[in-house]
Amino acid sequence: MHHVPQSLDELRALPSPVATAVVEFTAADPRFNIAQGDQFEAYPYVMDPSCKWTLVRRLSDGFDPGCNAYRSQVRVVRKL
Repeated sequence: MHHVPQSLDELRALPSPVATAVVEFTAADPRFNIAQGDQFEAYPYVMDPSCKWTLVRRLSDGFDPGCNAYRSQVRVVRKL
């Protein structure tokens, strides 16, 4: 039987089904409301996996910036 999240916080705590890593920004990017140190679930960008990550959601609040990040902008915190 599947567990159904009972709150938005519980839903945000669930891992993304597509993310393969947690990445952390080494510098702020105010264009996308991203601060230095923000951590995101991410997966390699399909069209250029060696150079970019597709950001899925920020771990602290579930924010989806709707963008990609160059690998030089982030460091991998852990693999999922």
